[in-house]
Amino acid sequence: MICIYKQDNNNYTNNGDAVLIPTVCDLAMTINGAWQLKITHPYDPEERYKLITEGAIIRIELECIAELETVYQLFRVY
Repeated sequence: MICIYKQDNNNYTNNGDAVLIPTVCDLAMTINGAWQLKITHPYDPEERYKLITEGAIIRIELECIAELETVYQLFRVY
């Protein structure tokens, strides 16, 4: 699940201000370096795309195979 939080929302335990349904979601990771998330979100009737603004936070789920659990990673929109 990919959730978005407004800039002033700092409670990252719930589903955020909206759940995004992007058409593209690419995660680039560098060991001991930067992680970058690139998403493409369509215009939607619920206008979730309007929440994708500078300073917003996007939370994605990462499956941790070794631990057999789901972990979350936060990304700030620039």
